[in-house]
Amino acid sequence: MAISLTIFDSIYDNTTIKRMDYESFEEFESVLYRLSESTKYPTKSEAPLISPAIYLPDTTRANDNVVAWGGFGILDIDNFNGDIKDIESKYERFKYICYSTASSTIHEPRFRLVFPLTTNVNKENIKHFWFALNKEIGGIADAQTKDLSRMYYIPAQYKNSFNFIFTHDGDIMNPNELMNTHKYILPQESFYERLPKAIQEGLRKHRESSLNNKNYSWTGYKDCPFINNKQIEEYKVLNDGWYYKLYQIMVSVAGNAVSKGYPITAKEIEFIIRDLDADTGNWYLKRPIDKEADRAIEFVFRKNI
Repeated sequence: MAISLTIFDSIYDNTTIKRMDYESFEEFESVLYRLSESTKYPTKSEAPLISPAIYLPDTTRANDNVVAWGGFGILDIDNFNGDIKDIESKYERFKYICYSTASSTIHEPRFRLVFPLTTNVNKENIKHFWFALNKEIGGIADAQTKDLSRMYYIPAQYKNSFNFIFTHDGDIMNPNELMNTHKYILPQESFYERLPKAIQEGLRKHRESSLNNKNYSWTGYKDCPFINNKQIEEYKVLNDGWYYKLYQIMVSVAGNAVSKGYPITAKEIEFIIRDLDADTGNWYLKRPIDKEADRAIEFVFRKNI
């Protein structure tokens, strides 16, 4: 089975022109092993990323532009209970390459499983396939990998990490059989989501107009009355999944503001998050925080209507 993938220079790279095609999984496997020996990238922020996603020509990295996954699937395992020697006994049935992530330690190994497939997974089946794959291995994968266009850092000799790579021999995974085994039930739409868009917008504006408690002020995230300090502490010690946590903070800020009757705006949430990012390395200077803050507010309104 041929393998196709897309390479990205960094998490900010959204161009999809760097596509690689391999005649077999074994050829792709040899590339991963060579990368795993490289000392060129001491930290993951300097390393490129790969994605199984194949994109429409001349498009950017977005779920809407994904055509298929190119003959392999990847799962992040961040909460494995056991030693490295326990991995193969835990996941025995299928063939896979297992390689460590930059946040892996000898006592808490973190890794990716790269499964060769008998066929590509078309766009409309990717979420079902990921659901089935996660079910098959016990439901312990990182939930963020449901993103059709998710990227994964390459294996390398990351500094201060417990680096390893090995191949487990087994059956080649048939995605269609796996999806037949684990039926996918689409999440039920809420009452709000079933309404016409015009009514949704009207309800949101009505809810916004009822928020009239403006007796709050702040100078940054440290004194913002809507910040959950526990979330901030958790964010600052994360080894992976930073942006997912950052979005959780945005939703929390929006939810706390609405519960207190304050008409918080996307720009105000962006200001808070930019202040936090400036305090923790300026990782997201190029990220459209205002748009994602608006989605966080939208999410809160949907859950409260």
